[in-house]
Amino acid sequence: SMIEEAATQHSWLRYEGSLYGHDRERVLSRAEAIMMPGAVGLVAIDAFHFRCPIITIASKAHGPEIAYLENEKNALIAPEGSDVNTYADQILRLITNPELARQLQVNCAESADYYTLDNMVERFCEGVELVRDAAS
Repeated sequence: SMIEEAATQHSWLRYEGSLYGHDRERVLSRAEAIMMPGAVGLVAIDAFHFRCPIITIASKAHGPEIAYLENEKNALIAPEGSDVNTYADQILRLITNPELARQLQVNCAESADYYTLDNMVERFCEGVELVRDAAS
């Protein structure tokens, strides 16, 4: 891919591809951000856990977890249909603004506290109860 090729030409760019288990933990524990212009899914939960904001582009291709990302709070989200330059501008904003990066990381940690398995189960049960009560 274009990214893999660019990573061979630039020492500051590292392409990791799909990662699982210890490899994922090793990389995300050292990462400052996740650049993911494609579909965001469960990686949103990992990003919060590792205080690692996602930079993405709004799209209908994202999984439901995209709803957990809040632009300018715990992620940077370029508008739908953005070109590579607009996406790159979001990356540059993060790299050149340490205060923004720090605040996004703090907010990711807060999001990790909110998007826990216990909280998700509780909200699911509340939803089931609402449907049950509405059917009564």
